[in-house]
Amino acid sequence: MVDGGDWVLTMDKVSFREFLIRRSDGYFEMLATAAGDRSSNRKTVTGLTATALDAAAGGAALSPSIVGRRVDALAAHDVPQLVQVSQDWKAPDSLDLSLTSAVTDFYVAAWEAAFRFLWKAGYKVEYDFSRLPLPLQREQATLAGTLAPEIRSWSDVVRIVAEERASYAIIRSINIARVCKEGEIGHAHLKALLETDVPELVPLARLRIFTPAAFLLSMEASEYLRQLFEARWFSMVEPDVNGTGGEEAILLELVTKLGMSDELWSRAAQHLLQRLDEHGAAGNWAPFAYLLLNKDWTCR
Repeated sequence: MVDGGDWVLTMDKVSFREFLIRRSDGYFEMLATAAGDRSSNRKTVTGLTATALDAAAGGAALSPSIVGRRVDALAAHDVPQLVQVSQDWKAPDSLDLSLTSAVTDFYVAAWEAAFRFLWKAGYKVEYDFSRLPLPLQREQATLAGTLAPEIRSWSDVVRIVAEERASYAIIRSINIARVCKEGEIGHAHLKALLETDVPELVPLARLRIFTPAAFLLSMEASEYLRQLFEARWFSMVEPDVNGTGGEEAILLELVTKLGMSDELWSRAAQHLLQRLDEHGAAGNWAPFAYLLLNKDWTCR
């Protein structure tokens, strides 16, 4: 990750991609795929083919968790390619629902990770909802917004999210654009939702309601979130170990959608590369790389 023993003073996207494709072993395959490395892309796509998924653990798919991570990586690089690959998968409502089907586990992992990208791209998957495995029913209901209770005002949002401690699935399901107008959400509104200005204590998962509707945030609110990002991101040593990036990834996604200055983006990219250089846990840091490479990528 270093050149001549020193970090570069500034980082642009070309240099960032070059750093990410230097390794392609293990979880670094996903980073290299997202950065556009052709060899890694072929390996990732091979592991997502219907042939690989049908072979379950005996083939190139390796494990359901790897399948989900590969979907995320391919989506960070090229959603149309993900759409093309998914067209050969078994239909989500045709899967064997018995507990003995290992193949179903692999297809569930693939569809569950892919649905949000396919949905956003406008690609419609035809299925009988009642025949979907439960994880896919939950994901589709979340994306369709049917999990969230009826919301008529910002006060309803605060009540459901902050006071009633809504689950993350419900937070993802809330369509806040139905009740708020552009530029209407200010710093005071965020304080009511987040309950605190102390960076270490802010419940960042609640910000997920804004990632599809960042345009609702006022300039004041946007600046507050950029400052919050700097306070959290540059002090983070190790992310959530489950590969989702955790709350900090949600904050980074929102900040990328609000717009990052070249200087802030450069420092954020260098911080990520330094953490990779020190810890090597590519799988845990992958969502942050995807967000810095592609502002249209989205967390679950």
